[in-house]
Amino acid sequence: LVKERSPETAVIVVTGYATLESAIEAMRWGADDYININKVKSITKLLPLVEKALKSRKLRQQFIETIKQQAVDKMVSTTVSGNLRDMSLTSVVNIICTEMKSARLVIRQPNSMPGGGKREGVIFFENGQIVHAVVGSLRGAEAIYELLGWDEGPFQMESNVVAPRQTITVPWT
Repeated sequence: LVKERSPETAVIVVTGYATLESAIEAMRWGADDYININKVKSITKLLPLVEKALKSRKLRQQFIETIKQQAVDKMVSTTVSGNLRDMSLTSVVNIICTEMKSARLVIRQPNSMPGGGKREGVIFFENGQIVHAVVGSLRGAEAIYELLGWDEGPFQMESNVVAPRQTITVPWT
């Protein structure tokens, strides 16, 4: 409802009862971030998350403009990159869905594996809908839920990439 009346307003969903369903619903409704308060150790840790959401509003507009400029010719594969430290995954997903993109979004979580290795997650979109996601052994909506917990790491979106399979059939927009 907030996004309908004022699309530029930053919306952050903060909950003590985080579930896969509520995270997905928050994304569908256009939340800029989804925070499980049980994972925030103190209220002082919440302020940087709010500041990040506000900062990401400007980055979000730049991201949209880049996608629009590069999408003039739909046959050309384009790449846009950034870091979840600056823009939440929820915002990135909402932009891709809103722009009706078919794309692959790869997110890497640095130093998340023993020995300093990187953990990687991939989300596939077709015509603005999430159709497949994978993180390690997780597939589908469970992978999306895991990725929503990542708050830093580089991401790269490549347009016009076809999903290898469909593990998500629920509409996201």
